[in-house]
Amino acid sequence: EFRRVLFRSALISGILSSGVNVHDLQEMPISVARYAVPKLSDAGGLHARKSPFDKQFIDIKFFESRGMALSSGKEKGIENLFYREDFRRAKMEETGELVFPHRMLEFYHQGFLDALNNKAIMEYKPKVVIDYAFSAAAPIFPWLLGKLGCEVVALNAYMDENKLTKTPEEFQAALKQLSDIVPTLRANFGVLFDAGAEKIFVVDEKGHLLEGTELLALFSLFTYRHHKGAKTVVPVNSSQILADLAKANGGKLQWSRINYYSLMEAATQSDVAFVGEADGGFIFPNFAPFMDAMMSTGKLMEFTALEGKPISTFLEQIPKKIQVTQKVPCSWEMKGTIMRHLIEDTANEKRDLIDGIKVNLNGSSIMILPDADMAIFHVTAEAENEKKAQDLVAAYVDKIKKWQG
Repeated sequence: EFRRVLFRSALISGILSSGVNVHDLQEMPISVARYAVPKLSDAGGLHARKSPFDKQFIDIKFFESRGMALSSGKEKGIENLFYREDFRRAKMEETGELVFPHRMLEFYHQGFLDALNNKAIMEYKPKVVIDYAFSAAAPIFPWLLGKLGCEVVALNAYMDENKLTKTPEEFQAALKQLSDIVPTLRANFGVLFDAGAEKIFVVDEKGHLLEGTELLALFSLFTYRHHKGAKTVVPVNSSQILADLAKANGGKLQWSRINYYSLMEAATQSDVAFVGEADGGFIFPNFAPFMDAMMSTGKLMEFTALEGKPISTFLEQIPKKIQVTQKVPCSWEMKGTIMRHLIEDTANEKRDLIDGIKVNLNGSSIMILPDADMAIFHVTAEAENEKKAQDLVAAYVDKIKKWQG
């Protein structure tokens, strides 16, 4: 508790000392903080939390006036200013003011309910198991679920910063527990929040854990069924299943670059109904242009209420393909050369160059993506069977190794 208060006080004091006013939302999920920025007409915002991956780190997420993520260029600009200590220092009489906006949660509640079909959910009365994972959504979401008339079984429904960071084994154990509980309680589905309450992991009524592409395809399918001719946006490294699904259901699919900023920007387009990625993050533009685990859960309740059928019945409508991925070491100096070779090699193929290179090959596809942080390439193939996918990956891995000399 002391360390948390100390860090928070230091962060706020530093901002005030530069002459900037601060709205302190105290303990809130990052999605609520993002929602608050435009509502309060602020120039930007930030959210600090313990890293879900390493207990020794604290994540500080910055966002701009719309509550959206900063571009990579602006993020680097902030880092450069910080390391150079090249920031404004205000005179004593020019320091910022600290304000606690008391009605912000009311604005979020109202916006949340306005974005859902409340009547359909209340009539359906879904029974849902929710594992809050000790996140900051635990004190906020129950009130909304109560307003929607849901029957909820809550797990880990209190905040505990010491339990936000999970090992892979602990995360898998949480998923296993959810898979066991949902069919036992005869719930409609179960949801596990991530530590930031931005992403969700879903278990259907049979206890089946929906893998990333499966869940993304399910949301896409529901969107097409309830918004005729809808346009959806997914990262270019997503499965070709999504393109097939859009075509089969009269929808439109747009590929985007593989980063949060690009997905959020896509969500601001007036004709986009849904934005998602295969890691459990979904954006519903009629609510806000950013990921929110609470809204994703609300939309899943809405869709199942409108359909009146269990989730498992829709999984049968989603095509199945196999993906195989391999990492290929490559020095930073050679990355540009390899990309040029790949562009020349695939010149006569049907391809996308939005981010990396994605080549479509008669029902199969191969994605070659240089890693932004490590000296490697990610090579991912997708095909109707594992052997074909493995052969595709092997062929392009050999090419990358050959071009490196």
